Amino acid sequence: LSFRRAKVSSGSNYVSIVGRCTICNSCFKGIVSEKPPENARVLMECKYVGNYNEIHTTIKKRRMIGPTIDKALLRVVDEGIACESFRENEALRLMKTGDLEPAILPTGNALRIQKSKQLKANRRNDDSLTALYMMKTEDDFKGVIRDIGCDPFFVHYHTHEQIHLYRNYCNNERKPKLIIDATGSLIKQFKKFGLEKTNRIYLYEAVVYDEEAGHSFTTTNMLTERHTNSSICNWLVQWAACDVPKPKQTVCDNSLALLSAITQSFTQFSSLQDYIRMCADLLSNQTDPDPHWVPKCYIRIDVAHFLKIACKWVPLKSTPRRVREIILRAVGLMIKSQSLTDIRAMLLTLFIVITNETDGVNINTGLETPCEQHKNRLLNATSTGFQDFQDTFKDILASNEVVDHARIMLEEEYERQNEGLNNFENPFQAWANSVYNESKNLIEEGTGINPFYCPSLVPILIRSLKLLPLWSGVMIPIFGFGEEVASSAAVESSFRKLKTLTLKNITLPTSVEIFLENHIVSLKGTSLIRGSTYLVNENPNLCEHSDLPNTQLDSTNSYLTQLQSPEHQNENTYDDNISLTQSNSPEHQNENTYDDNIISLTQSNSPEHQNKNTYDDNISLTLSNSPEHQNQNTDDDNISLTLSNFPEQQNNLDEESLACESWNRKTKKQRKGNSYLVPNPHLRHLNLNSTRNIKSLPLLKNGSRAEELKSITVKDVGKIVLTNTCAFDTVASIFAVAYCDSLLYSNEIDTILDSSDFFSFISKMVKCGITASTYLERANIILKQLHPDIRQLSTINLVVCDSTASNIFQGMLGELPSVEELVTCSNKMCKNNKKISVMYLTYNTTEDLSGLENYVLSRVNTESSICGYKDGNNLCQELKTRTTTASNAHLIIEIIKWAEDDDIDYSTEAIPHIKIQLNSIPDIIVCSGKTFELRGVGCYRS
Repeated sequence: LSFRRAKVSSGSNYVSIVGRCTICNSCFKGIVSEKPPENARVLMECKYVGNYNEIHTTIKKRRMIGPTIDKALLRVVDEGIACESFRENEALRLMKTGDLEPAILPTGNALRIQKSKQLKANRRNDDSLTALYMMKTEDDFKGVIRDIGCDPFFVHYHTHEQIHLYRNYCNNERKPKLIIDATGSLIKQFKKFGLEKTNRIYLYEAVVYDEEAGHSFTTTNMLTERHTNSSICNWLVQWAACDVPKPKQTVCDNSLALLSAITQSFTQFSSLQDYIRMCADLLSNQTDPDPHWVPKCYIRIDVAHFLKIACKWVPLKSTPRRVREIILRAVGLMIKSQSLTDIRAMLLTLFIVITNETDGVNINTGLETPCEQHKNRLLNATSTGFQDFQDTFKDILASNEVVDHARIMLEEEYERQNEGLNNFENPFQAWANSVYNESKNLIEEGTGINPFYCPSLVPILIRSLKLLPLWSGVMIPIFGFGEEVASSAAVESSFRKLKTLTLKNITLPTSVEIFLENHIVSLKGTSLIRGSTYLVNENPNLCEHSDLPNTQLDSTNSYLTQLQSPEHQNENTYDDNISLTQSNSPEHQNENTYDDNIISLTQSNSPEHQNKNTYDDNISLTLSNSPEHQNQNTDDDNISLTLSNFPEQQNNLDEESLACESWNRKTKKQRKGNSYLVPNPHLRHLNLNSTRNIKSLPLLKNGSRAEELKSITVKDVGKIVLTNTCAFDTVASIFAVAYCDSLLYSNEIDTILDSSDFFSFISKMVKCGITASTYLERANIILKQLHPDIRQLSTINLVVCDSTASNIFQGMLGELPSVEELVTCSNKMCKNNKKISVMYLTYNTTEDLSGLENYVLSRVNTESSICGYKDGNNLCQELKTRTTTASNAHLIIEIIKWAEDDDIDYSTEAIPHIKIQLNSIPDIIVCSGKTFELRGVGCYRS
């Protein structure tokens, strides 16, 4: 009803109201004849005349005013209720089943407009940077927001309560520890001064976990769009300048930019390279472990981050699950180890096991091969020396299966961020290379097949050892403190609390202004609560760096010492004795005078280097064995850490300074195929002597694009134009990718090129590219194998190639089916002996593809039943055996969504498609001992 006249007068009627329905034009009149007494009920005489009984097909909404707006904004803005949720709650209050939507129920668009107006009114300024500066000058945030940058955008902030809390913590903790990490999905990108839009903004957080108090708290934060080591270092240095003790321990992920920034901020070294070299010197006893040389901060990599990266090593994806688990557990043992000797023993065992193709006994001597011996020791070590780390390891592996979208980009960038370390000789990498070279002497041919054989894992293991002092416990005896494994669970918990509790009623990502308002209030309150548990220590120097004890911590009794070679178990044992050998003359540089079981550090002191008092950036750590030991298949621990100069490594510090956490870069899978950083398997199929330019994996043009393709003249048919070759082109492209990427598959295909026109076409397309003859050959194959409909036009024939992928497979894969079924009858006279070629398997599901591998395994088996073959009047009652064997080349699987009642409504070619994400499709299927990798997916929609 629309009311346009409502009067309260002292006339004959006290109140007179007139209204009209704007839809059916019915009239309403209400009268209150006399003025009612105070606090009495009011009776109104109402009349409603018109066609109000007719159904109102049009719904007009009442304008939101006053209290209605206030009520809606209270729920939508202050309480964080979604606009549609507010409408649903109001509908429950106002409506019953069958009612029309009332006019007083606001639309979702009206609520969103009011919400937008309110949020805009709450802002200090339309420009986010101006609003932040205004916010910085307010009493609530003065002294909290420390620094603001425009290009690049960043904000450094921490409260006085946080500073006071951290100081109290340091007064009660001799070795304060800081945990640093970053997260995203919190801040919306915005335009700086209405011009350039920011990059993705991430929150960095430094957290302290107090084990004695049993709680954690945040010490400082940074919002930034740039993630270089210099920007992170600037943030940490600015915080340390607030007269707070620097941490003695830090834990973070394995981001090179973050590790380098921590090194520059909290240690006496100017680069991460110098920190790693000093760790090598301390482990080799070249440098005394006194406070002057020991780094002022023990930097460690979070065990969960490192193991999750190890779980994603590409070679492990194609290994059996048990083999993968044992290798990862061996990595876990190295993480826990506090002895370089024990790590070397485990590393040597891993190299021997993954580089020997056979195990068992030697085919010539009949004795156990080194691979068999080290494999048994590896199994023993990972099954008996891992109990106290069992639960943590299982939790890490389980978390690797859970997708955290806020950290996906971070984890995909770990390997990229460490590319800067590939440009200089790392001491621990050279040491690992020497261990690998020693393992080559223990390769023998045995009688068994080694399930651990995975030589492609060797370079990954060697590369991961570049940061050995950071992710293992090998430096704990040097520093004299530290946990067995380092964890950043405290900062992850802080991020989870921020997203699920602190910002529970705020839609994320939100504006930087709203985020800071809520986050700073939370930080202040948390600091006050945590601070109430501390008693200020009277000794302000308790957290200062104290002298290390004269005797280092004894390393734990390790199960890894059992991993020595059999030849050395009764001779020499690994020894941590370390001596410093310095060669001052050139002729000494070429002498291999190394003592047994001693790590010796030899430095080349040529005249041009004698005047240098600092570590040269061109120093590398290499491992070498004396010649007489290299010719023996023994397991000596003769380690030489040699410092030499490499002129080409002069820009190492610059490489590290330019390291950046590229949060918004594309993932490896999205990187363009023509990048020089990505292997191109197509090159092995090309004739490199040819001058013709060939694109990598060219694509066929659809026959329907007649304006781009000329007509083709086919023998006995004449001029033709193909239409709708989508199915054929898709199948051809998938097989071309498989032929290009897999050497085993291409070798299998090459054996049938003479008998298969289709696979001969695929081979030529990959090797020679696409030419005019390619489209002629495609036309001949389609006409010969698919028998399409040919329609006569005026001067040309139109070949209609409408088909499905299943028809393509049936017509083209006769020489190479997916599975073969061999039916044999025990009755030799029975004629029911046959061989059936199945071009593709059909998997029916209504949910996802979690059961795909089990289906394939159930499909490839041996079944026995009564034959039942009828030859004339004779019925065979003997036993029939059906043996199904998977192809050695490929498996083609058709996925259909076929409910129980669909058999009368659809054919298999018109069945609805299941809706799934590409990442939910299994990458690998293992069937009958054969490993099949996913090479292509085709989906057709009408």
